[in-house]
Parts: sequence; C-alpha cells; structure tokens
Amino acid sequence: MATPRLMEPQLITEILCTADAIEAIYPVISRRRGHIIYEKTKPGTPLYCVRLNIPAIDSFGFETDMRLYT
Repeated sequence: MATPRLMEPQLITEILCTADAIEAIYPVISRRRGHIIYEKTKPGTPLYCVRLNIPAIDSFGFETDMRLYT
C-alpha cells in the first residue's frame, strides 16, 4: 500500500548572468535551498545560463537578493 507523502512545490528558474556575476549567485542559491540543474555558456555571447530548482516558499524575494548580490 502507498503511504501519504508531503511534497514541496518547486520552481524551475533560469538565470542569465555574466562570468563575473556567476560566483555571486551561488551563496544566494544555497541560502534559498536551491539546486543547480545545469550551468553552461550561451554560444556567441559572454553570458552564462544557470538553470535551478528552488522551493516555491523560498522564491519570494529571490529576485531582490539576486539584484543585491550581483
């Protein structure tokens, strides 16, 4: 028989940033309990694309923190 589970909603987020800002986003992501799915460069641009999962409850104010730290 199946047992009930409490599951937390997750948001898939994609961040585009420059190479100098990539190190600044890691503490924000870890503080918000986020998990990086992948990180790669955008071909032909100096930008990095970071895709991550973040709990929905921790996403409130996430944009403000990212702007503050980058």
